Amino acid sequence: MPQEEGKTAVAEGGHSGHGGGGSTSSTSSGTGLLVDLANEKCPIMGGKPDGKTWSEWNGLRIGHCCGMCPAKFSADPEKSLKKAGVDWQAAAAAAQKVKDAKSEEERAAALKALRAKWKVVREPEPLKPGLLVDLANEKCPIMGGKPDGKTFSEWSGLRVGHCCGMCPGKFQADPAKALDKAGIDWKPAAAAVKKVADAKTPEDRSKALKAVASKWKVVREPAPEPAPESKDAPTK
Repeated sequence: MPQEEGKTAVAEGGHSGHGGGGSTSSTSSGTGLLVDLANEKCPIMGGKPDGKTWSEWNGLRIGHCCGMCPAKFSADPEKSLKKAGVDWQAAAAAAQKVKDAKSEEERAAALKALRAKWKVVREPEPLKPGLLVDLANEKCPIMGGKPDGKTFSEWSGLRVGHCCGMCPGKFQADPAKALDKAGIDWKPAAAAVKKVADAKTPEDRSKALKAVASKWKVVREPAPEPAPESKDAPTK
């Protein structure tokens, strides 16, 4: 798993057992999902975490026993945790699953699974809205009933209708399998949405969007592309 730069939040005051250095800093100002690892011992000195000194790494908040530890921890977080016998990989994988979610439903399911085992101390940033196409499926891919017009799942840029609120969670377990089993033709719509996302130029994107709109209802437009930097812009 790729390492992220260790972000530290060191409490005021030293630790009586490790030389009171009087180090000071403010609380963490990071962004994005942060999960409390709830480690029972400091991965550097082995003492009990003081409840006010932490490092942030890979979406995890790691507790330390004093202000001397975060800097040493950030030098090689993974090695420190492994050497101390602190189990971090499951929590990091669960946090990554939330970050990798492509839809609100998928993210909600990942967050629910995460919260069942760990405390979330900072919520994830909102998903960037993207192109969403109504699949207009005539039957629910889970129970086979007629979609009620108000219950949906979002997956691969497609809005999939369901017959009741019990279905989205089951659908997200394996969307492609559920759609295929129900005989719902979803691949052309997903491919068309992907073509918009993969477009390299504004012209290609516009053309791909036009092709999508000619066959399916667009219920959410894609996020606007950032304006390209001008080549004539003055340099500092």
